[in-house]
Amino acid sequence: MTDEAKLRDQMDRGDRAEFVLKQLEEAFKALEQQCFDVFRHSDMHDDLGRRAARYYLRVMDDVRSRFEHFVLTGKNAQKELVRMKDPSRWRKIVNG
Repeated sequence: MTDEAKLRDQMDRGDRAEFVLKQLEEAFKALEQQCFDVFRHSDMHDDLGRRAARYYLRVMDDVRSRFEHFVLTGKNAQKELVRMKDPSRWRKIVNG
């Protein structure tokens, strides 16, 4: 696979990740709220329940971070493609 094909693949993956992340954001917010509610309303001796809520929050953060990584990688790939195709345009983008 050529460098350009790899960059296009990264761009496509980033676009798909951004789309999925936007779709999941509402679900993440609802699940986070449920975890916070469980934590807030748990008995002070319910260590297992609190740990579970905290674990689920960490898992959601990890999933979100992975999607954000793909989005960022895709955007960087797009910039690299622009730089490869037209270096003068790249200077305009970077310098504003």
